[in-house]
This record gives sequence, structure tokens and C-alpha cells, in this order.
Amino acid sequence: MMKLDYIISIIYNFYPKHCEYGSKYYKKTKEYKKYLKHIKKIKYKNMEKTIDKVLKNYYLKTWPIKNEAGIHFSVLLHKGQDILDDDVMLLESLGGRRLDLEVYISKLTKMYYLYVMETIHMNDEWTFKVFDVDKFVDKEIISNLEILFTQQGFSRLTRDLINEIVPGIETELHYEGEVKVFHCLFSDLENML
Repeated sequence: MMKLDYIISIIYNFYPKHCEYGSKYYKKTKEYKKYLKHIKKIKYKNMEKTIDKVLKNYYLKTWPIKNEAGIHFSVLLHKGQDILDDDVMLLESLGGRRLDLEVYISKLTKMYYLYVMETIHMNDEWTFKVFDVDKFVDKEIISNLEILFTQQGFSRLTRDLINEIVPGIETELHYEGEVKVFHCLFSDLENML
């Protein structure tokens, strides 16, 4: 099992400690320069095709976000259902409930995280909930994804680990004391975990 101290030591290689994000000093630090160089270098170009092979008959969407620490894939967990242009129409066709497998792969280190996002739209109200993958995802799919990532040297992080606070780090969207492992290794945008 992955140890928190090891993960935080990796994070400290790419994020300057006790430094205001975006300041002139921040942009000149060796950690920030290393971060930018690393995320531009790592592409995982074939990962989408490989995941798509594992998840046959499921719609796969890649969310490329410039300068993010990770790559984000969403898998619509409704076999054979294509995505529609309108989210409301899609949810109506699914009976008001949508499940997506969210796959995050770090560009900074060989780690990944999986969770399920449930979206419910009823009576003009939206509800979003996060679940561990074991609750909604077929065991064979999870097993095949784990084999895929393990063969490529990746380690899967747990919900507990990705929610740990990283001391002394500030990101674009989170102040020191709010930054979690997930924000550093995968996406600063996500907060529902």
C-alpha cells in the first residue's frame, strides 16, 4: 500500500512550500519549473485507446485541461448509451440517473485514482454524489483496469490518501491548509471527493 509520506515527498518535488501561488517568486522556483516541464513532457497518448479497449461498449470522454497535473477520463456507465448533446435529454433517456466512472492519471508520477459520480436530475433539481467504484462498477471492469495500470507501473490511490491535506502547499484554487493530495497529483478543479 502507498504511504502518505512517500506521496507528499513526490508532491514537494513539484510544488514550492509556503509560497503564494502565482507570485513572481512562485514562478521562479525550481519546483514550479520542474512541474511545468514534467506535465508538458508526459502525454499518455495511447492511454485513451487502451482504456477504450478495456471498456468496450461504454462511451469514453477525455478532459484535457492545460497545465493540470493529471489526465481525466469519464466513462458513461450505461452500456451501449452514446452521449447526447444535451445533458437533460441524456438524463431523461436514462430515467433521471447517470453514473460515470471518473479515471484520473497523474502526469507527475505513476499513480491513478478511480471513483463513480452519480448525477440525478429530477423536478429541475440536480444532485451529485461520489462513490467508491466497488459500489457501481462491474468487478471485471475494475480488474481489467487494475491489470492495465499495473502492467504500466501505476499504483492506485485510495480515497483516504487523495483526501489527505498536503502541508505548506498552495495551488491556484486552494490556499495553504486546503490543498489535498488529489489537487496536487490530478486536478486542482475537483472538490467533490
